Amino acid sequence: MEKIYDYSSSEDSDTDELPPVPELSIYLQNYSDQFDMSSIFVYIPWNPSLSVLNHLKLICNRTIKHVHNRNPGVSKKYNWNIVGAPSKGLEGRFSVTNNQLLRSHHVTLFPNVRGESYKMTQYIENISSSLSKMTIPASLILEDTKETERINNLNRILFKATSSTEGLDNKKKKYVSLNFEPKLSFYTSSTTNSIFIAGKIRLTPDTALFFKNINQIIVDNIKLLDVTSEQSPIEQDYHISLILGELKGFETNRAEVGKLIRLMKELDFTNELDNINISINSLRINEISSTRNSYEVPLNI
Repeated sequence: MEKIYDYSSSEDSDTDELPPVPELSIYLQNYSDQFDMSSIFVYIPWNPSLSVLNHLKLICNRTIKHVHNRNPGVSKKYNWNIVGAPSKGLEGRFSVTNNQLLRSHHVTLFPNVRGESYKMTQYIENISSSLSKMTIPASLILEDTKETERINNLNRILFKATSSTEGLDNKKKKYVSLNFEPKLSFYTSSTTNSIFIAGKIRLTPDTALFFKNINQIIVDNIKLLDVTSEQSPIEQDYHISLILGELKGFETNRAEVGKLIRLMKELDFTNELDNINISINSLRINEISSTRNSYEVPLNI
């Protein structure tokens, strides 16, 4: 991933002088074509429940409608796609909406890491082992009460169990709990001119420590194995894309992007976003070389 500069919709400045547009590049377009090289992308997959997906859909539809009503000329230049929903259209083989990862909810943890394939194999083994053993702040670990209730209901239906210890194993499933900031953020892609509207992860002291520990494991192994990060992670931003705006082929400019940013500032989702719990229990490592592989890393919970 390229370096990201956040444009939070909570910013108060009304100046017409816009700073450089924040950049977000598509990692699948950033790997080496050389046969003996590999590129690694580490992220957190998020699979929200149906009720949460419906809640997100309402937020996304409200955002898209607001942009269209306030500036239809700019809005019509994009195909608007809600992450997690079927794409409305494709604009060519390399379109954003053809990228399956970008159509699923996830948190990017680190820029792409590249190196010779034999080094990257060891890199995957090292960080998988370290990440799966990493200590997680206790305040972030919660029990999935809905899953427990589901299993207990199955016990009663299938086994007519009268005790929670009977029938199916009802061991409570745990997960790491994250939350959104109350405002949406805005990003652009340097490679496709597409835009991304995202929910930014709220960084409490314990959440910041969680991400810092992940970052340190990755950085330590980059140095150990002498591989390369595609960009500096100093200002790594943690967010989940909710809406993808794919340019239809028209030209756009910074002034138009600036209008979209200002429109985003007008929306307040404090109540809606505060009620969403981001429940995660694993990380994922994608490897792109002569083949593509994906590895799941369970969190130590």
